[in-house]
Amino acid sequence: MRWLGHHIWDFICRIRNKIYMDHVETGTSTSYVVREADGQLKVRDRGTTVNTTGTPVANDFAKFTDADTIEGRSYGETKTDLSLNNVENTAISTWTGSTNVTTLGTIGTGTWNGTVIGVSKGGTGVATLTSNGVLTGGGTDAITSENNLKFDGSTLTVTGNIKYSGTCANVDSEGGDSVPTETGAKNVLVNDGGEIKQQTRANFLGNLSGQSAAAFSMNSQKITSVATPVASTDAATKGYIDGRKITDLTAPTSDVAMNSQKITGVATPTASTDAATKGYADRQTSRVTFVYANMKGASGTTETFIPLAGVPDEKTGFSNEQVVLIMPTGGYVKEIIIRAHYGTYTSENIVIKVYERPKDKKMNGSTQIGSDITVAAPTQNVTDDNNTRSTGDLGTSYPYTKGDALGISFTWQTTGPAAGSDKTYITVVIEENLSDLGY
Repeated sequence: MRWLGHHIWDFICRIRNKIYMDHVETGTSTSYVVREADGQLKVRDRGTTVNTTGTPVANDFAKFTDADTIEGRSYGETKTDLSLNNVENTAISTWTGSTNVTTLGTIGTGTWNGTVIGVSKGGTGVATLTSNGVLTGGGTDAITSENNLKFDGSTLTVTGNIKYSGTCANVDSEGGDSVPTETGAKNVLVNDGGEIKQQTRANFLGNLSGQSAAAFSMNSQKITSVATPVASTDAATKGYIDGRKITDLTAPTSDVAMNSQKITGVATPTASTDAATKGYADRQTSRVTFVYANMKGASGTTETFIPLAGVPDEKTGFSNEQVVLIMPTGGYVKEIIIRAHYGTYTSENIVIKVYERPKDKKMNGSTQIGSDITVAAPTQNVTDDNNTRSTGDLGTSYPYTKGDALGISFTWQTTGPAAGSDKTYITVVIEENLSDLGY
């Protein structure tokens, strides 16, 4: 009956060209229906019954141990059968990785949160880089982002020295020179149409001739090895300048400004058109005057004023007309010279004081000019140079003003002249300022 049914079903399938079952199993028949590759339904013999001596249990996986025998395999046994016994049941979403992973495929996306990758492993060896810094390598060392070498996309900035080795494109004034490399002469880098090239120093300097459009600063540096100048526009050497004399110069045709500088070493003028020295000019605005006076009598150790007015009679008061001079100009008391004729030699010092009274004051008072002057008293030996004493050059320490009353006093420090016949001869040297006269 089952066999007849198969034939009926085959007929139906041929009519409809469709299959609804692969096989029909009824009762204990060991045959089954299959559809061949050509679409035909055929009955196949099932053969013997499947052997389940492997004692499968619920949820086991079936494993054919031979053509007819099935054995039940648990989850763990199946992993071992498939050589997956070392696979851990961990979700990728929670897996933190393993130190045992040595090979990876292509990583398409994600963020690297690991440590810095070294150069030997294809990384940079660093975590941060200087902004715009040019990267340089050092073998297996970390890549360096140079602080002194930067490029911002348009400008390369170098802080420090630039040095090249090997050869560099050449450019020269003749176009055919063989320009040496770095180890030869020191060449010059020039911009040749936007390209940096090297040029010999000789050709570079030759090309500079007549090219300067503005002042050229040497920044306080020297220009050395300059030839002796020939043309008037040549640079002059120090030796050439030092060897020039004023007589070598061309006679000026206009006024010469000295820019507030001196002309020194000028000779004393003789002709009316000669340049005058300061010394010559000063002599014309000042005059040295000698005032002679003498004192006689036993003045002792009392301060006594020299009779500058010419009357040979010393006085003890400044206001006496015989002892003061009314000065027509300003000037200085420059020196006081003393010579004595005493009956008895007195070895002692004399203190000299210079006084003045301003022109707008009465004569009944005086003010000392400068400090005391101490000299030794003249001696009495006939051939002794010390018979004449001097204060020496007093310089400008004892000035007076035009119209002042001028007086000078002596004070012997021990005994002074003892007899009325003792005489002291005095010369006062005065330098007058003639410009006070106004003519």
